[in-house]
Formats: sequence, structure tokens, C-alpha cells
Amino acid sequence: MSETDSKQFVVRLAEKQGQVLDEDLLVSHVEHLRDLDDRGILRFCGPCSDGTALLILACDSIEDAREIVERDPFAVANYYRDREVVEVEEATAENNFLLGDA
Repeated sequence: MSETDSKQFVVRLAEKQGQVLDEDLLVSHVEHLRDLDDRGILRFCGPCSDGTALLILACDSIEDAREIVERDPFAVANYYRDREVVEVEEATAENNFLLGDA
């Protein structure tokens, strides 16, 4: 699927379990993110000031996005117990903020 054909998914990670974090887990998580970035899947990632984290993934389907999230070492270790994935349609000036031709 080309970059323009892919769908985008917002991932919200919450309910952090800080006691499971160690250097090996963090390094494995970063390696996972690098792989996603190298493959053009990761569009954005970062921690939020409220202790949650966000990612934006470009995938063919929500099932693919969920599978990617669940393969993340953070998910395997249950570092974030709550992992939400939702599809998002980007509204831009180029697409008239989804208004159509009006």
C-alpha cells in the first residue's frame, strides 16, 4: 500500500506500570520504534505530560495497527495496561478540511 493509500491510526497508551521499566525494556521499545520508522509506519510518537503516550501509525487496517501495538515490547511487558487504537482521517487545507468541494 502506498503512503497516500494507507490509513492513519492514533494510539493512546495509558495506565503506566513504572515498576516494570528497566533499561533492557526501554532499549527494546526504541528498537521497535526504529523499525516502524524505517518501514514508514511510524508517523509520530511521544510521551504526554499526563503520563500517557501517543503514536500515529500508517497501516492498511485497524487490525494491522493493533498487531503492531501488541508486538511493542512495552505491550508485551504490560508497561501501559490501556492501549487504545482508533482510525483518524486527517483534515488539511489540501482536502478542504474534509468539507468537500464547498
